[in-house]
Amino acid sequence: MQMIKDVVQLLNKPFPEMERLTYFKLLISLSLFVTFFLYIFEPFGLSTLEENQFLICLGFGSMTFVGAMIYDFIFHVILRLNSDAEKWTYGKWVVDNLGYMLFISLANFLYARLVII
Repeated sequence: MQMIKDVVQLLNKPFPEMERLTYFKLLISLSLFVTFFLYIFEPFGLSTLEENQFLICLGFGSMTFVGAMIYDFIFHVILRLNSDAEKWTYGKWVVDNLGYMLFISLANFLYARLVII
């Protein structure tokens, strides 16, 4: 029971504020990482593609960026869900990251459906 209390206590701790420029650099770095990881290791059957392999990998990296920006625009700019930095906790940060992953996954899924199949 103590372990559950410790986890809840951790999730309710205030989260340190991240600067907007740092977030943007992190997002660009992540998108470039996705592009080069896919191009170098060729997972998910990318090795079977005969042409434009780098452009398709670049597309997945771009969709990672676009998906995260759409999520950020909807939930942070329009709805202003994290506008109060003092109330932003690790628990809210975890849920926020799950939202980012959902939007990035959807963007990459749609891209794969439109380009590869």
